[in-house]
Amino acid sequence: MVEQSAVNRSVAGSNPACGANHGDKMAQDQTNENPAFEVVENIPDSVNIYKQSHAAWLLPAITWSLVLFLIANFTGIFASDPTGGLLPFIFAAGIALPRYYKWSQTVFYISEDSFYLKGSGLPFQKRKNFRIPLNTMESIKTDFGMFGRTLGYGNVFITFIDKRESRLQFIEKSTQMTEEIATKTGLTVNDFKENDENES
Repeated sequence: MVEQSAVNRSVAGSNPACGANHGDKMAQDQTNENPAFEVVENIPDSVNIYKQSHAAWLLPAITWSLVLFLIANFTGIFASDPTGGLLPFIFAAGIALPRYYKWSQTVFYISEDSFYLKGSGLPFQKRKNFRIPLNTMESIKTDFGMFGRTLGYGNVFITFIDKRESRLQFIEKSTQMTEEIATKTGLTVNDFKENDENES
């Protein structure tokens, strides 16, 4: 939800996930017994909702599809296609659909005092709701990358008071999200600089 170039530590204490899977990496911190994370039954009605841009699944899907087609054409895999020309579309669907599914499940919620996210899972699984108090956040940074402003998304970097960091990728209305967090926490939103990680 911009891939892996900026922050190398997620809230889970490991490398952040690409694209739409990042909500899961945040949720995994619950297994590390971080007291900032709390599993809750429901998300309040009075929340503002933030989603990822379609670029979160389209850009990786298109990129990997092109790579796969180039490799396939170079090696001649499609020349002996037993499906009557459907094989390229099957490959493309196999790349795009999982990313689309992850994207569709990645939603963030902000209430008056908390940040919420849902863990993802299979359609028949019950998804857990995670609550993160806003007062556990220490700083916020934003970055639009090379295409963010043009395609309408931004990346939001959050540092928590225990010094763990999380990167929320491909966020639509990222400026609105960071301004809301800043207003409710009293923090100042800063632009991300590539050398910030090296200085920490």
